[in-house]
Amino acid sequence: MGPASFIDWNTGERSYLDMMLISNCKHNIIAASTFSWWGAWLNSYNNKTVIMPRGWFMCENFAPSVIEGWIRI
Repeated sequence: MGPASFIDWNTGERSYLDMMLISNCKHNIIAASTFSWWGAWLNSYNNKTVIMPRGWFMCENFAPSVIEGWIRI
């Protein structure tokens, strides 16, 4: 495993940079939020792995679209 970088300076007018960072990762583990879902969807890495929660918004029966190959846990 390589070094990790923790980003905590994207606030206020710079918040949009978080979407750019998420979409430029090789793989995504996303939260139950449409913000992280879009970040993973915009990720153009061909061999990406996306892990997403089974439940969404405190409801097991709702989740945004699960893209083919994404893993729900």
